[in-house]
Amino acid sequence: MIFFIRHGQTDANLKRINAGGGPGGDVPLNETGRAQARAFSAAHQVFIESIDHVFISPMIRAQQTAELILAGHNKTTDNLHDLREMELGEWEGVSYDISTDFFQNQVQPPGGESWLNFRTRSINALRHAGGKHQGNVLVIAHGGVWFSYAHITGHKELFIENCVRMDVCRVKLGQIILPNPDNGLS
Repeated sequence: MIFFIRHGQTDANLKRINAGGGPGGDVPLNETGRAQARAFSAAHQVFIESIDHVFISPMIRAQQTAELILAGHNKTTDNLHDLREMELGEWEGVSYDISTDFFQNQVQPPGGESWLNFRTRSINALRHAGGKHQGNVLVIAHGGVWFSYAHITGHKELFIENCVRMDVCRVKLGQIILPNPDNGLS
């Protein structure tokens, strides 16, 4: 099984400011986010113990979440660069109210990563995590990575709150046909 947890809250989340996958978006957890991760850990000790391997976005908010959730557990972890959030270019650090909803509308932020590249990168990262270990795999990453999976698979929950766990179905993940500019799918 593959399990997904979105990082804990950041000040950017709280203030409705875009924090993407570029250098300007590498923001830490705030106190609420740290409390969320500690609370998740305390409430899910049996679940955490059942995890065989953990893949983590290299971004600080995901790293801090993983550290707090996994405290007291000896788990094998890998940082997976392609689990980072979408690169937002000129929309980095901009209010949600000023930028468009780039996930729902599937648009490329000015100077940022294309929706197609982000979706492909995200799904390939999840496939890598799910294919490397057949046991229980935990992915700790970002809302955009979850949205990519949920949108493509028709999952009923497109958005994921901070420090919430969702299941990623290996069968559905394996059935995703990724569009690319050469095959006309997008």
